[in-house]
Amino acid sequence: MVFRLFPKLVKKQYDPLAMIIGSFLMIILLGSILLCLPMSSNSHEWTNFLDAAFTATSATTVTGLAIYDTGTYWSFFGQLIILILIHLGGLGYMTIIASIFILIRKRSINDALILGESLNTYSFKEIFNLSKSLFLVVIILEGIGALAIFMDWAPEMGIKRALWYGIFHSVAAFNNAGFDLMGGFKGLTHYVGDPIMNITIMGLIITGGLGFFVFLELFHWLRHNERLSLHAKIVLTTTCFLVLFGALVIYGFEHENPKTLGELPTTSKIWASLFLSVTSRTAGFNTVPTEGLRDESLLFVMILMLIGASPGGTGGGVKTTTMAVI
Repeated sequence: MVFRLFPKLVKKQYDPLAMIIGSFLMIILLGSILLCLPMSSNSHEWTNFLDAAFTATSATTVTGLAIYDTGTYWSFFGQLIILILIHLGGLGYMTIIASIFILIRKRSINDALILGESLNTYSFKEIFNLSKSLFLVVIILEGIGALAIFMDWAPEMGIKRALWYGIFHSVAAFNNAGFDLMGGFKGLTHYVGDPIMNITIMGLIITGGLGFFVFLELFHWLRHNERLSLHAKIVLTTTCFLVLFGALVIYGFEHENPKTLGELPTTSKIWASLFLSVTSRTAGFNTVPTEGLRDESLLFVMILMLIGASPGGTGGGVKTTTMAVI
């Protein structure tokens, strides 16, 4: 693809897509080795390499599947490795490296092509403009999210624990990875009716999944009243529709189910329905026991999982724009 678009700018032996794939494999391998170490587990014992590799792969691909309970099995060092892998996977390792080169004004064609391949764009102007705002946007959003979670959980957990939990869950949510530190594979079920937690986590998941171009377009629209592109309109419209329609469907299926929403007050039922609608598309967090969902709800959740997030975002799936076009 790159060669067809830039036949005169790239040597035949240079393939940005191969570099991206190779870099991810190296990151997964390094993460697997680090997670194997005794210092990565709370028991201070060696972790089976296959289990460590599964965890590293799940974190790097922001999948969220876990063999071991993240909050109880892994030590602080192990959790930190998982957090770094989530960040590298969600934003893209080569995207980060190429952005750094561009930000320090070392703008090579190769770095630009790597960044373009990672973010699904081939406009040099867009690539360079995005690199100036990418890290600032991510740091601000994740910082706000971490602060909100910290303030919400500090009275219950204490300052030190709440600070780490705020940072971890903010990064995991923005990068659409479903890892949590609550322990016992309970997820966020304890906070099903907590409006601050719900709004913060859902907001991070949605903004991370919109795609960086759409988010920046929306920022300029709010600040300078600039017109949104057709792509941005489709992404925003489809995302809003999926969140609201998904919540209505889930509420309809589950509001009388005693294993999920049935025993909750009405306000908590609404929060849980919205949260499940948002998180199902790529994130993987949960505020109700997923195993308790009815079959029709599970089928609908699978459809949301298939659709996923939007192009250029931190989530997976076939993308909202594809679904809208179909």
